[in-house]
Amino acid sequence: YTKEEKERGSEDIFTPPAGFPGLSTRLPLLFTAVKEGKMELDRMVELICENPAKIFGLFPKKGTIALGSDADFVIFDPDKKDIISKNKMFTKCRDSALAYDGWEVYGKPEKTIVRGKVVFDDGKIIVSPGYGEIVKV
Repeated sequence: YTKEEKERGSEDIFTPPAGFPGLSTRLPLLFTAVKEGKMELDRMVELICENPAKIFGLFPKKGTIALGSDADFVIFDPDKKDIISKNKMFTKCRDSALAYDGWEVYGKPEKTIVRGKVVFDDGKIIVSPGYGEIVKV
């Protein structure tokens, strides 16, 4: 949501839309917890891959790397450090993304593959709008 949409709640917290930007921070934050010994890698995979697919009835087509599943995955360097910055996010709610702004993390995504095609490479979306598909649940 935009800053303006969120500011509508300055008088009534139930007025603005609920939500917080998390898609671009989820992997680095959770992988940093893995690197720091606060979480097992298997648990991270459950949280960001398997469980969402299961909740929405998409497993095993989504949420796992297996024969017959969609080739959806992210490639990242587990040792490369990055700083979370709201200005680098691909969201219209950058101004709501201050909670982790400036945090040092590991696991910055380098490539994203959707259905076997590279869609994100080195900080750039490289497919045309509309490449994604609405997944019926």
